[in-house]
Amino acid sequence: MTAALRINPTTTATTPDTGQLVPIDVAAKLMGAGDRILRRQCQKKLVAAGLAFFVTPPEGGHAKWFIHRSYDPRLRTLHEQARETPDNLSDYSDRQQKLARLRLALVERFRHERQHTPDSIDTIAKRIVVDARERFPELRVSRSQLYEWHKQYDCPVNLWKLIDQRGGDRRSSGSVEAWAAFKDLYLHQNQPTKRHTWKQVKRLAEANGWDWCSLSACKRQLNDRIPVQDQVRHRQPATYRQQ
Repeated sequence: MTAALRINPTTTATTPDTGQLVPIDVAAKLMGAGDRILRRQCQKKLVAAGLAFFVTPPEGGHAKWFIHRSYDPRLRTLHEQARETPDNLSDYSDRQQKLARLRLALVERFRHERQHTPDSIDTIAKRIVVDARERFPELRVSRSQLYEWHKQYDCPVNLWKLIDQRGGDRRSSGSVEAWAAFKDLYLHQNQPTKRHTWKQVKRLAEANGWDWCSLSACKRQLNDRIPVQDQVRHRQPATYRQQ
C-alpha cells in the first residue's frame, strides 16, 4: 500500500491520491519551468484550485510542494499517455493528436477541480480557460468548448472525439517529397490501398523530416494530386487499355 502524504496544517486541501502527485522539482523539469516560478504559482493559484499540495513526503522529511498531474499533460506518466492513445488516432496528424491531449488535460483538470474545490462550475471553467489561453494559445479554448469537451470525453477509446476535424488537417497538406513518394508507391498494378500507402509515406516522412498530412487529408487531396486517369493507367492497366 502506498504511504499517505501528511498534509501540512497550512493547507486546506483534502488528502490527495499520491499516485497523481508530482514533486515540484520533478514537475519543473518535465514542464521546462523554473522552480521558483512554479512555487509561486502553487502558492498564488494552484493550491486554491486543488492542484497543488504542500505536504510531507511519504518517506518523511520536510514538507514540500507537490502538483497534481491533471495540471499539465507533460506531468502524465508514460503509461497514462499510452493508455490514452487508442489505435483509432493513427489517421490523424501529430499536431491533431497533441491538441486532443491538451483538451483532455483541461477536461480532467475541470473534473478534478469540481471534486476538490468549493467553487462554482462557472468559476472553475473561467479559471481553467484563462490559464489555458496563457499556456496553450493554440487551443483557442472557451468555457462553452470546455463544457462540450467534458460531455464528449467519457473513456480513453473516445479521445478521437476531442480532435478538431473541421477542414481536416489544416497544418500540412504534405511536402512535395512526401507526395512524390506516395505517387511512386500508390501507382502500382498491385493496387495498394490508400491507408497502406499513407502509412508507408508516414514512416518515410518521419525518417527524412518531410511534412506529411493526415490520412483524411491525403484522401481529400488524392484526385487533385494524382489525376484519376493516371491512377487507372498505372493501377489498372488492362482496364485503361480497354477504354
